[in-house]
Amino acid sequence: MKPRNLHLISLTVLIAISCTTWIMQRNRGNVLEAEHQQAQNQIESLIEKLRATNELIARTDAEIQARSVAITERLNELARLQAERDELTRQETVLPTTELPYRWNEESETVRLGKRFITSLGLSPWTEDSGKPFQLDETMVTLLDMNPEERTHVQESVDRLIAHQRAVEFSVLEVLDQPISEKLDEVIGKTDPELLITFSLPAFPEEGQTLKDQFRANIESALGADRAEMFNTMSERRFDYELGGIGAQHRWITYTEKWEPGGFVSLGVFEGLDDRIMGTSSTGVSPKEYNRERINAQIPARWRELVNAHYHRGQLLEEGEN
Repeated sequence: MKPRNLHLISLTVLIAISCTTWIMQRNRGNVLEAEHQQAQNQIESLIEKLRATNELIARTDAEIQARSVAITERLNELARLQAERDELTRQETVLPTTELPYRWNEESETVRLGKRFITSLGLSPWTEDSGKPFQLDETMVTLLDMNPEERTHVQESVDRLIAHQRAVEFSVLEVLDQPISEKLDEVIGKTDPELLITFSLPAFPEEGQTLKDQFRANIESALGADRAEMFNTMSERRFDYELGGIGAQHRWITYTEKWEPGGFVSLGVFEGLDDRIMGTSSTGVSPKEYNRERINAQIPARWRELVNAHYHRGQLLEEGEN
């Protein structure tokens, strides 16, 4: 074989070997890259699973803590109930039947209530009988087991208190043409009524305290110390709201009339203590309904005697008619 041909063959073999080596290396690189990507994906998947596992552990811990608190509270409640049961069992062995703790009876129409709870029930001793305020409520008469004589004595004591208070109120009453309360002035100013009258009763604490002391003594004389204490507590709560604490606070009522288009009249009543607005009411009446009886119905019963002495169908009465 000629040297030239031998050279060409050698060169061809070298080229083939180089190509084969390059191809093998490239394939190996692709394999390694694929393996690297697969490993990377597996790592990311493991990280995501680890994160989810941590969140599950956190939620589980929170649930365990919540259940632990609930179980503790339940155990405490069971312990309390067991203690009450043990106490009831003990009392049944040492107390007379009449002093046993109260138990609900589904078949009974009555309940037994501790005396200490009566004054916190929000009951009012008073009702209105045919528009007359401060009449003994039947519920209160029954609750305190008043006999006819006691009831009469209590009602007379109430009537004397109101009569004496009225006498003092007439002596201090002021009739004004403007509101007492700045807050009310803002409210009324928006409506601009044709008529505005305020009946103002300044506080009279000394006279009021004397009246309250006499009243308490009269009720105790009628009912005895135990029932009188309950009755006076509930009465004075109502007196604070309805009568300014028997002279303890500045009490007022403002009456307004606004003539609307079409002839209707808007009647407004605003009642308060000191600078506070305690209650409001308003209604519209036709010209046919606009009369003294309709106006009286709008005025709270506790104010009617005072108001009627000064007011009649939108006009102040003359001084001699008070």
